Amino acid sequence: MRKRIPIISFLFLFCCITTVRSQRPVPTTITWELATPQYPTPDAYVYAFNVKEMGAKGDGITDDTEAFQTALNKLKLINNVATRFGGTVFVPSGKYVIKGNLTIPKGVTLRGEWKKPVKGGPIEGTILMAYNGRDDATGTPLITLEPAAGFRDMAIWYPEQTADNIVPYPVSIRMGRNGIFGNNFCNVRNVTLVNSYCGIEIFDEQTAGCPVFYDIYGTPLSVGIEFDNIADVGRIDRVDFSPAYWSGSGLEGSPQIGGPHEQWIYENGTGIMMRRNDWSYTCYVNIEGYNTGFNAAPSTASPGSFPNGHNYELSFKNCKNAVKIDAISNAGILFSKIHIDDCDNGFV
Repeated sequence: MRKRIPIISFLFLFCCITTVRSQRPVPTTITWELATPQYPTPDAYVYAFNVKEMGAKGDGITDDTEAFQTALNKLKLINNVATRFGGTVFVPSGKYVIKGNLTIPKGVTLRGEWKKPVKGGPIEGTILMAYNGRDDATGTPLITLEPAAGFRDMAIWYPEQTADNIVPYPVSIRMGRNGIFGNNFCNVRNVTLVNSYCGIEIFDEQTAGCPVFYDIYGTPLSVGIEFDNIADVGRIDRVDFSPAYWSGSGLEGSPQIGGPHEQWIYENGTGIMMRRNDWSYTCYVNIEGYNTGFNAAPSTASPGSFPNGHNYELSFKNCKNAVKIDAISNAGILFSKIHIDDCDNGFV
């Protein structure tokens, strides 16, 4: 026999729930502003905060780390509750010294002003000057992206890195923060890696998915982009790595064309390092002057796992190895429309 509950009990419960909900803090209203970047963009976008409103100078001298993180955190917490709308923090053109590290919260995008670089030409727009982590390749990344975070329209430059004595630094951009399950849906677009030791890394012991990297340029020295333990489809689209980007950057201490950094990259550098992934797409990539253009290798995050995926319209020039295969998933891997010019080895 079913037990009947008086309707007054339901009314009492409804009133209690309504009262609890009404006592929750209401997020503060943000005044959104339409950005007017000095370089053409394919979209019109609004932002919540400008880092200069938080005290950033962008003068190439003052440490702006705290001002950046303050602006980012304001979109993470509003009246002590997680924001429901995320948003963009705008970084106007300038040179911003970052002597610490930055974490971009879930659903937040850090966006600057970016002019697509020309190989051998000057780097313009928003430039982050990174200093932390010298001689420590495994240290805290310059930029850490939480799930659904974004980093775009900026250049990253290490002023203390020299062409004749290249030393390790932590990775510039890392998708995923330790301890968060499902570090998914991160976006990195329109970024110039002037002279990062390691450019962009997706490495997650708990697995992550769906990273999107579009329009990545520059001279990463050791590794340009590395995927590992990706549990769902990612995309690397429109990438161009060459020693010439650092040489022609016009930034202080940049090497000459033909400088010692070129030989170092030829002996040590890898453009794309693809480890364990699930059917990621890598396309429209140009790698010039590296030891290895594309390396398919075993996972270091998930031992016994190997890469698969779709790779097409890849061009390699003046590399020691265009494509080096150390491991392949038994599901297979695709290479199509591969262009190889003046490389010592095509496929190894």
